[in-house]
Amino acid sequence: VTRHFLATVSPDAEYLSNTVQFDVGGEQFSGTGTQVLSRGWTEIVPGAAVAEHALPFSAHTLEKGHEIPVLSLRIGERHTEPPGLLTESELLSKMEENGIGTDASMAQHIANIVKRNYVHIGAGRTLVPNTLGIVLCHGFYRIDPELVVALVRKNIERQITLIAKGEADKTAVV
Repeated sequence: VTRHFLATVSPDAEYLSNTVQFDVGGEQFSGTGTQVLSRGWTEIVPGAAVAEHALPFSAHTLEKGHEIPVLSLRIGERHTEPPGLLTESELLSKMEENGIGTDASMAQHIANIVKRNYVHIGAGRTLVPNTLGIVLCHGFYRIDPELVVALVRKNIERQITLIAKGEADKTAVV
């Protein structure tokens, strides 16, 4: 709390950022260098400092058409990684964002998927899918891909709310 307060009354952090775009054999590349001019408030808050990344040449002396020698080339192979597992609180936030459930029922939804063995609680309160949960999702997806999208549940919740308020007819909705 003290660090946060002190940071709010401290001077701004200032840094200079240069981006250079260049062409090597018809392929477009870019490089960005960052130079910290004044650390300001970031000296007080651990982990908030802007990292300095110097370019291997002076961006100030470059002009369009200027040639820079290629010192090395690397080709690397990488793969994308899926997002991490959701925690209970992240799932609650996503449910709220999508209008799924009420404040009173959202925690019960999570308890139900654990009780029904669709997921189990892992390290850090993550929701780890069990085989049954994975098979159900794949099965629903094969029947109709929209069944595993939050939008369908959101629409169902909205229709139920309209019925509860007397603004929609139950038989017409069903």
